[in-house]
This record gives sequence, C-alpha cells and structure tokens, in this order.
Amino acid sequence: MTTVQTHPCPPPSSCTIGRPASTRGTFFESAYIFDLTGPDPYVGDVLVDGKCFAQVGGHVEESRQPPHDVLVVDAEGRQDAHERPITWNDAPTLDGLCDLAVEEHTIHTVVSAKMYLDHGYTMCIGAASAKQRLEIAVRDSAHPGKIPSSRFLANGSQISVTGGAIVPGIANFADDPDKMRKLVRENISLGVNNIKLSMTGTSAELSRSTQGGRARTATRPPVAPLAQS
Repeated sequence: MTTVQTHPCPPPSSCTIGRPASTRGTFFESAYIFDLTGPDPYVGDVLVDGKCFAQVGGHVEESRQPPHDVLVVDAEGRQDAHERPITWNDAPTLDGLCDLAVEEHTIHTVVSAKMYLDHGYTMCIGAASAKQRLEIAVRDSAHPGKIPSSRFLANGSQISVTGGAIVPGIANFADDPDKMRKLVRENISLGVNNIKLSMTGTSAELSRSTQGGRARTATRPPVAPLAQS
C-alpha cells in the first residue's frame, strides 16, 4: 500500500529576498506602511533583524541596525496589493467575467499582471481567480521571468455555498463539510497559495448594475453557515 502525504496548508510562493549569507538584517527605507493598527498608511522605515521586525515606522537610526551588513532596499514607490482584478476583464458587469473564453481571458490576465508592475505594485496577493487556473498559470510564468509581472500569490476560484456567490459562474460550491474539504484539496493540488471563501456574498451585490438610470439592489435572505465538524 502506498502512503500518500498531503500538505497541511497551501505551499508558499517561491519568493525570496536574495542577500549575502553574512547579512542578518534588511532595511526598507522610505516604505509606504499600512500596519493595520488604525492610522492611515504612512511613509517610514522598516527594519527586519533576522526573521523578526525590529522597527516599523519612523526613522531607523544607524545604531539600531544589526551589527552585520544590512541589505538596504529603497522602498519608495514600491507597493503590494490585495488584488482581485488580475483576472477580472474590465467587463461593464460582473456577469461579464463568465462570458470571456479561457484563451482570451488568459491573454487579458497576462496584460493585467504587467499593468500592476507598470504602476508600481511589486507584489500582489490573489483574492480570487475568475477561472480556476488563470492566476496559477500566469504566476508560474511570471516568477521564472517568462512574462513581465509583479510577483504574486495565486488563488483559485472562490468557494461559496449555494446562493452565496457574487456571480455563480466564477465560484465553486460546497454545501457541507465533506464537499468543502474536497474543493480545498483540489485547489491545493493545483498549486494555489491562497483559498478564497465567499460564504454570504459581499457589498458588491448591493449595487451590481444600473439600468435606465436607476440602481438595482439585490436582496435575499441570509445563507446558513456550514455545520461544524
């Protein structure tokens, strides 16, 4: 009998910061910092000592830097993003995500990936792929340098419960724990870095399109959560 070993979580992206083995720290100078503690994003320095943050924000004094050589990164103008539109195709409605054939959609995704880089985004985190393998395929071509792109963590199609998707055509559905496990494992086997769950939709559904100058508002009863196992 063959023993099959599975990853406990999706594998990380193959993104590393190259620096000499003798260095212990990384100094990001003039970074645009969004630290999730409450204030608006601000400009400051970030010091990483080994694998730990030694300072976030303010000006890092030279005396605070690690004793060994420090890799200095000029972070001004470089950004990362929680992004979804890398596979979204500029359609006038969300339903348009489902209508584009996979070949044309792949070309659009390649162009979109380059656009992020051209506008200063050097790293992106995929929030959901409009088709199952679009982000995976583009990531696997971008990271070796075959196409110009930001480095990014790839997602598969979002997983939702019946009635919980923003647009049914861009989601996979799981209405019980076993189906959820199956879909998550299928995504991991494809090579995703992230798993996107959309259990009850988002605020995008409140005003999905306009017709005749009047906004249409989608209303529906709440979706029951998955049972715990």
